[in-house]
Amino acid sequence: MAKILVADDAPAVLDVLEDILSLEGHEVVRAMTGGEALRRFQEARPQLVVLDIMMPDMDGLVVLDSIRRLDDQIPVILITGLDGELLEKKVEHHHSVSFFQKGSGLDRFVDLVSRMSDDIDVVVSGHSHAAYICTIDGTLVTSAASAGRLVTDVDLQVRRSDGEIVAKTARNVIVTRDVAKDPAQAALLAHYRPLGDAVGNRVVGSIAASLTRAANEAGEFALGDVVADAFLDAARNTPGAGAEIAIWNPGGIRADLITRPGGGPTPVTFAEVFAVVPFGNELIVKTVTGETLLRMLEEQFGAERVRIMQVSNGFTYAYDATRPRGQRIDRASVRIGGMPLDPARQYRLATSNFLWDSGDGLDALGQVSSAGSVLVGVDYELFAEYFSRRSPVQPGPQNRIRRIR
Repeated sequence: MAKILVADDAPAVLDVLEDILSLEGHEVVRAMTGGEALRRFQEARPQLVVLDIMMPDMDGLVVLDSIRRLDDQIPVILITGLDGELLEKKVEHHHSVSFFQKGSGLDRFVDLVSRMSDDIDVVVSGHSHAAYICTIDGTLVTSAASAGRLVTDVDLQVRRSDGEIVAKTARNVIVTRDVAKDPAQAALLAHYRPLGDAVGNRVVGSIAASLTRAANEAGEFALGDVVADAFLDAARNTPGAGAEIAIWNPGGIRADLITRPGGGPTPVTFAEVFAVVPFGNELIVKTVTGETLLRMLEEQFGAERVRIMQVSNGFTYAYDATRPRGQRIDRASVRIGGMPLDPARQYRLATSNFLWDSGDGLDALGQVSSAGSVLVGVDYELFAEYFSRRSPVQPGPQNRIRRIR
């Protein structure tokens, strides 16, 4: 394992990074200032440096230059709240430099836990898909990776006299899958499986060709087109909703629908539809301005990753991925129902409660008022109903989003 120098003036960030890296078996050397980082680098000679840009005594880029004079091969990860593209230009003469954007999930998470009440002793977190056990400002924080690979065992010692937690530890235990099945649980599953099969095996429609999540160069995929169209169709059939467009996040579409050999439409069951949109998200219609839609489109290009929303028929636009964040959407290209987008006009948008709550970093949607909102229904039920009305369902055209370069 590696020796890693971590330099950041925020103690909570240092604690989290040290705990995570130590859990993976690495040796962590800490520093809270630029000067201390240089001293510790010369003393410890680490194999990797994680370096905050903004520190009280010395600009992180100055520290980077000094480190490079001592060792021009060592890899460096820069932690920054600056615009990543501008920073890349400043350090383009250096090699082996990567970036971690502050304001990303880790930074926001550390801030969230740091602001919690002292009455909270343990945070059992999730959805990061990462495995960690660490302490943030005295709070024990855990996560057990994803897909059932780990189980977190938390041990709390509670003082009987007043109910206070006086000690806390946790460990992530590997799920080995080599133990005997629990007889009681196996019997329970066997009892309910026929009931689930009766619902899941019900044919709700058919597909004319495979509907997949294979994206084109713009990030649009055929199944995404169909999902967005299905939810727009459901919203338009709901009294008072008045939906004009629909969007759905790509991470909310979890499985493909594949045709079977033999020709002709392939039947689709409720279980297969459920596998595509399994989260039970609510489809809600709200009023947004054209300017909000433009902000939302720009927010697809986040600091951590790009998430291209799948859009319904009649919603088209183009973007240039080489431009700075916040300027990537070609505003003149955005069309709603064939008409140019009017930033001042109000539109009725159908999407999930997840996105309305700023999911996937779409903060523009999180700020939209709920006045006049209409609940359409639950995603997998609405998707199944679409198949019952529109089968055999054709693949989406993948012509709504265009990448300029």
